Amino acid sequence: MARTRYKISIDLYADGDEWELKQFKDVSDALHTRSQERDRLVKVVASHLDSLACEYSISSSSHDVSLSDEEQTLFHRLSQEENKKEEAEREEYKKISDQLGIKRAIWSMEHKLLHQKEPAFKGLLEVIYDGHWGEAGAVFEAVADPTWRDLFQVADRLISKSGDDHHVFIEAFLRRGDKLKLCTGS
Repeated sequence: MARTRYKISIDLYADGDEWELKQFKDVSDALHTRSQERDRLVKVVASHLDSLACEYSISSSSHDVSLSDEEQTLFHRLSQEENKKEEAEREEYKKISDQLGIKRAIWSMEHKLLHQKEPAFKGLLEVIYDGHWGEAGAVFEAVADPTWRDLFQVADRLISKSGDDHHVFIEAFLRRGDKLKLCTGS
């Protein structure tokens, strides 16, 4: 069985000099044939490097390798465990979504947030959804001390009111004073 091992190298540039940062040698256990996950890792590394306020470049490459029978067995067992965990998370998300009566919206934020009972934001807020592809223009809804589940429901209603069937993935809520902007993607 062949597996792909990804090697990610990072070069930092400061004052015209090039420095090689530690090269990450084997991240294949989490990234086998998963280019999206590899790309996510690159984005995480990039965001951390952005905080250093320096120029950088990141490249990643893949190499096929062979696994021993023992490694194949272990990999298969870990893959099955990971699949079971992902399936359980999907079922839990579906259960919450059904309980809340969600019709259109899809929660793209951290799923753990939907289990928090305390308010996500304090105070009386106006949730605003604009900049979407729907014909309704900006749509609003007032909410007080909302939990993340409350915001999931509000977002679902605002997405439905907007008429935008394309941007249904809830990506963020940005607070400015007593306004809370709903950010979605497709």
